[in-house]
Amino acid sequence: MTGRQCASLVCLVLWFSSGLVLAGPPGTWTKISSGTGSSTYQAALLRTPDGKLHVVWPRVVSQKGGYGQTAISPNGAVSGKATTVVSGWGGVHSGPRLLPDGSGLRLIFSGIKGPAGDPYSSGAMYTATSPTGSKWKLGAGALSQSNYAYASAGTGATLQADGTPVASWSFGTCFTLFWHAGLDSAIPASTPDHTYALANCCNQFSSLATDSVSGVIWLAWYSGGSTAATNGFFARAILPALGPKKKAPSSTTSGSSILPGQVVALSARKGTDGVYLAYGQGYPTIKRIALWKVGTSTVRVVPDSAGASCIALTPGPDGRLWVVWNANGEVHAAETDKDVVGFGPVSSVQPPPNTASVFNLSGEGSLGTLDIVADVATMTGDYGFWHTQVAAQ
Repeated sequence: MTGRQCASLVCLVLWFSSGLVLAGPPGTWTKISSGTGSSTYQAALLRTPDGKLHVVWPRVVSQKGGYGQTAISPNGAVSGKATTVVSGWGGVHSGPRLLPDGSGLRLIFSGIKGPAGDPYSSGAMYTATSPTGSKWKLGAGALSQSNYAYASAGTGATLQADGTPVASWSFGTCFTLFWHAGLDSAIPASTPDHTYALANCCNQFSSLATDSVSGVIWLAWYSGGSTAATNGFFARAILPALGPKKKAPSSTTSGSSILPGQVVALSARKGTDGVYLAYGQGYPTIKRIALWKVGTSTVRVVPDSAGASCIALTPGPDGRLWVVWNANGEVHAAETDKDVVGFGPVSSVQPPPNTASVFNLSGEGSLGTLDIVADVATMTGDYGFWHTQVAAQ
């Protein structure tokens, strides 16, 4: 057993909300959200320099939308009480994103706060920041000029090499992808958004990632077009310069593919080159998960990944990547080697108790041990976010 595996086996008892939570070994699930959830909600994850994992999750309280935040220690224990990021909005987008803001956090999201005249009623892309995750401040500017961000079918966010935030959004029935670089002081932004018009419907679940070495930012999305050329998973370099559209190899079968159901699984490697996209190959069922080094012909097959859904991708240490998915009533994870050539053993964990369905998965594995957050519906119809860990093999 390695040192990082030993650390994840420590059990701690601490106060969370109004009761005691036992943070057990990998495979033990803890509910981390409150309020009313939904099958469309996805959590945003970010690990700060102090080692804590911050999870921001959408919720509805008293018929008003907002976000809550839970901090999790490296050993998997919930750290303190959940905090409120924003609350009392008419509605917020179901898929927020988290970025570093110095040593703190920046939430990228959209929503509609109040009636016409309220500065946050336009449906643009907004931000909120926090030094530690305990107290949040709503940004005075916007990350989009378009008010379509609120209706996005997938929000992406990343940082340029100089720390400038970049956001993307897309629509299920729209032929245009949008992205905006830089926080504008106006709401909505006075600087025009960048757009990319597609030849055929539709683009959804956009995601962004920045190559750690070159600084190139890649935009990836799923397209449900009617031909092999317009259906499947795609990527394009957008900054510092626009590049050609690239299609993920074999992401369609006879011109068809399976909708991912959550933001496209796109990730850079920590400290080394390469941006990767994980996606399902096969139709009408996924035969395997493919891991594609974007912009190249290099594709690796994730072992034992038939029937996958809710595919997520996140960096591990030393250039490794973690792939996470749901299949056959279990949550699975596999870590690549340092060169992203092979995979370690597939780890599988049962979902939380009384689970009826798992709808969305997110992961964070930069410390070695993988933290997984799942949007789960229970047998009683309760929706909420749950957390567990998977030890590195």
